[in-house]
Amino acid sequence: TLVISVYLLIEGRAVMATARNLFPDREVEFDFVALAVGSTVAAYVRGQVVMSLIIGAYTGVALTLVGGRYAMLTGIAAFFLAFIPLVGAVVAMALAVAVALVQSPLLAILAAVVGLVGHALDAYLLGPRVYGRVTRLHALVAMASLLVGAEVGGILGALFAVPIAAVANIFLGALSLSRRGAEGLCP
Repeated sequence: TLVISVYLLIEGRAVMATARNLFPDREVEFDFVALAVGSTVAAYVRGQVVMSLIIGAYTGVALTLVGGRYAMLTGIAAFFLAFIPLVGAVVAMALAVAVALVQSPLLAILAAVVGLVGHALDAYLLGPRVYGRVTRLHALVAMASLLVGAEVGGILGALFAVPIAAVANIFLGALSLSRRGAEGLCP
C-alpha cells in the first residue's frame, strides 16, 4: 500500500489521464466519478485524522489528569490505533488499562472509565458528526453505514462504509437532478 501510494503521488496525473483515455466517449462521466470519489475519500481521510487527533489528545490528557504514567505515550498509541475502525478504540482502552494496572488497581479502574467515556464520545457523539460533516452525510446515515459495513465486511467493511455511502449519496443526488431535467453531472 505504501509503495502504491508513493507511486500514485508521483505519477497520479498520468495514471488518471490514461484511465480517462480508456473512456473517450464518457469523459464527462469519468471526470464526475473521479471527482466524486477523490473528494469524498480525501474528506473522509481528513475526518479520520481529526478524530484520531481528538482521541489521542483526549487519552493523553485524561490519563495525565488521573495520574497515569506514560499517559502521553498511551495517547500517541491511541492516535494510531484510532485509524482502525471498531477495534482500535477498544485496543487503545485495553492498553491504557494494562499500563495503569501495573501502577495500581484503582488507576486501572480510572483508566477504564476514561477509556469508556472516550469511546462513547468517539462512537456516539463526535464520530458520526465529524464523518457526517466531512462527507456531507447526516450523522445517523454515517453511523448506520458504519454498522452495516461492519456487519457485511468486518473491519474492512467498516473502514470503507462511510466513503461508499457518501459516494452513493453523490450519485443518487446526480441521478435525482438528471431525472428532474437538470444537469446532474458536472464536468
